[in-house]
Amino acid sequence: IGDCLEPHYKSQTMFLHVGKAHNGKGTLLYAITKFLNEVNVIGLSMHNIVENFLTGHLVYALANICGDISYKFIDETGMLKRARGEDFITTDRKFLGPITFLNRAKMHFSAQEVPQTNDRTRGFYRSFIIIQYNVDFSNNPDTNLREKLTSEKEMLGLLRKVLEALKRLRKNTYQFSYNPTIDEKEESYIMSGRSDQAFCQLELEYKQDNEITKQEIYEVYMNWCKDKNLSIKDERSFGKALFKEFPNRELTRPTINGIRTKCYKNIDFVIHENSPIRPISPIKTVLQNKEDNFITKVYNKNVIGPIGPIGPQNNSLINCQNYLLKELKKDDLKTDDIYRVYPVMGYTKEIINQSLKELLEQGNIYEKHPGVLAFLRDEVL
Repeated sequence: IGDCLEPHYKSQTMFLHVGKAHNGKGTLLYAITKFLNEVNVIGLSMHNIVENFLTGHLVYALANICGDISYKFIDETGMLKRARGEDFITTDRKFLGPITFLNRAKMHFSAQEVPQTNDRTRGFYRSFIIIQYNVDFSNNPDTNLREKLTSEKEMLGLLRKVLEALKRLRKNTYQFSYNPTIDEKEESYIMSGRSDQAFCQLELEYKQDNEITKQEIYEVYMNWCKDKNLSIKDERSFGKALFKEFPNRELTRPTINGIRTKCYKNIDFVIHENSPIRPISPIKTVLQNKEDNFITKVYNKNVIGPIGPIGPQNNSLINCQNYLLKELKKDDLKTDDIYRVYPVMGYTKEIINQSLKELLEQGNIYEKHPGVLAFLRDEVL
């Protein structure tokens, strides 16, 4: 609060008071407004500040205090960053000429969910200190609390504390005692927005050709929200947030265990120390699963393979053809997967080539799509 009394904006810090309803955000901002006197305070939202005609109202204010701002997306953040007081602002005024000034009005906003933006720069995130309100007073409200807090006696007591705090702020070269790093500010800002957008930004990344089922990614998102105590958005809203964050993602329907399954392509989970726990439902082709199972057993010489004991005796044309037919009856196979996995199982490239050639010539299998083989069932004849 003491920073609001300074005729400059050396702190270059905006405060975002974030939390659900009935937790004291509005009461605190009301008390600050009464302390500074309403004539010295205006109430522009973050969205209003970027509107040219309204920015001029900051000129004579000690503080800009606005409660319950919208989470609506902010396209342009340049004016917000200039409002930190380090750059001159030129703004139009209705029926008057433009005015140029350095802002000194300190910024306080409250919201249940902070607005998101495409600005991911450190210059944007360093502007904000997020104050979280996690207590719910709805069960025991004091309808007279605002009047009690803004009585003459309370205001005098607050003035003494504000002046003491202002001395500390000046001594600390306008760095607040609570001063997170820019990385911490960035994560705090993202986490204070919509949970679906935060999850997409913090826990997902672009990975070409990788696939995740829609069910799996939404389940991980819900578990993540429960762990962070965040509200869970419905699948439709989550899908929109995902598309906005990853416009290059694709919707696919590969066959998994014989079932056509809806998947997102070109997306993967971020791997870091606090990564959410994924359910055990990896997206793999039949051959990829076969490769995993084989590798876990390959060092056990007594393991019996699908045709016989694993080893050189599997390196035969008939065994390879029989195994290919068995797997193709279950599901389609990619030729890339065949050439990647079957050598691990003991079949040479020459045996694989000859097996595929004969099966195609005999009409047992056919190329369903370029690079994808399928078993020739009666229904395709």
